[in-house]
Amino acid sequence: MSQFRAKKLDLGCFVNARVIRDHTKRQALRYIIRNTTLPQRARAAAQLQLSQMHCYTRSTQVNNRCIEGGKSRGVLKDFRMARSLLDVFSSHFGCLRWKAIFLVLERRVGEPPAEKDRGRAWRFHIDMFRRLSSSLPKDPEFPADLEKLGYYVNAEDQIRSIEKPDQEFHYFISKNERVLELQREAMDSCIRANVVPRFASLGLDTIPLPLNARLSEPHVPILASSNISTAKCILVYFGESDQDLGLFAYRVVGQEAIAAGSALNFVSDALKSEKGKETAVVISNLGQLVWYRRGARAMTIRSWNALPRKNGVSGVMRRDPIKNRVQGHENVSEHVKRVFEFIHQKTDKAAKIDVVGISEGAEESVKYLDANWDLWKARVRAACIGLGYLWQVGEEVQEPTFKEFWAKRARAYLIHNEPVGTPLLGRETIGCNCFSSGEAKHTECIMPHAYKSMLEFFQLVHNIPGYEEKETNAGVATDGPEMIVKWVNSDQDTAADLITFSMGDEARGEVS
Repeated sequence: MSQFRAKKLDLGCFVNARVIRDHTKRQALRYIIRNTTLPQRARAAAQLQLSQMHCYTRSTQVNNRCIEGGKSRGVLKDFRMARSLLDVFSSHFGCLRWKAIFLVLERRVGEPPAEKDRGRAWRFHIDMFRRLSSSLPKDPEFPADLEKLGYYVNAEDQIRSIEKPDQEFHYFISKNERVLELQREAMDSCIRANVVPRFASLGLDTIPLPLNARLSEPHVPILASSNISTAKCILVYFGESDQDLGLFAYRVVGQEAIAAGSALNFVSDALKSEKGKETAVVISNLGQLVWYRRGARAMTIRSWNALPRKNGVSGVMRRDPIKNRVQGHENVSEHVKRVFEFIHQKTDKAAKIDVVGISEGAEESVKYLDANWDLWKARVRAACIGLGYLWQVGEEVQEPTFKEFWAKRARAYLIHNEPVGTPLLGRETIGCNCFSSGEAKHTECIMPHAYKSMLEFFQLVHNIPGYEEKETNAGVATDGPEMIVKWVNSDQDTAADLITFSMGDEARGEVS
């Protein structure tokens, strides 16, 4: 059947092997049907076979569609793309569509190409979409200055727009994700620059870890009170692994106030308590574990992704697993270990320690204390954690004495929309009494809402020697109002004894 195959197919559709096969077969059958020299029986058989071929074998039935967008109108066959999408690609990569089409048509009407020039049109089609650096958009730039960004800090410590004083930080200024990313990083830089001197005014110094590291050498900064060597009580905070040093939640900074979304209010209230003069605060830095060599500073993954690039479409800068890490702080667990070693080295051995952990900080601090409880059991007095999920603490803790401490001297604040301090189910799962954090959605917002309740618990443990938490009725925690429970015993004189709930049979549970 090869003699019926056209040397040059000028069909109006995209040509592939199946199109050539069907077109050749139909042409052969037509030849047999129209050849009057052949027997009538052969011509009739050919006619029957042609009529039985599917209509889709006709080249006119092939609908040319754009390989990028699927359009069926305005498709340029040489490029298999619609005119509109070809214009988009051409403008994006700095090319001219009509110049490319002209060269392709020139190859069509000109002399047959030599053997070495075969496929020149297709090679040009590939070259047309080559990414030239000179034609790519520049990487957006935003100054790390509040006034230049169009914002200011008002009397209520809130960041508001200069043009519209009632408007908060406007994130969606563009549909380009890179623009949004860089604008947010510029605003975050302004917030970090604002809180650093305010921590210093509260008596917190920036300490590089390792301690012998110079500021130009790889290190992870933490915050610690200047009286840490003489303080009788150490309050240590382990936050989330995606937050900057001293920041709880940028969303709270933008919606409420800078002091509310950072650790400023937390530190201020801790130092104003009854034991404030004898208290030192240590704030770890689980987020800034990536070392930026050119800028000689530690940063979060989000800040790393916002570093300047060659152009607006370049990829993220590669992170070297050795050069862009700080020795001894390669991950969250190692950093938690180094912070506890710093506390052990710099504080009085008689000083008591209260631990606060959120999310990853809670998990890693509990795991470290469980593995090193013999070293810390005489010093750690109480612990509070904030979780946005259920964590099987009882299954992971191995040390019996630490498990006993965890049941009697620890509290967990969970994501829930009930008022702060409302007892919740979950003791059987988490291993300690569980309470509502007052935050219904975001784990990062637990501390701004629940830190006062945590400080009150630490004060209660400090004021009552040998204090032990009363047990709530055990149960598996679930979402909803059925999580609310009562206390098992009501003989201790605490504020929690006065709480009474009537949420239905499932909410009340068994009480003794």
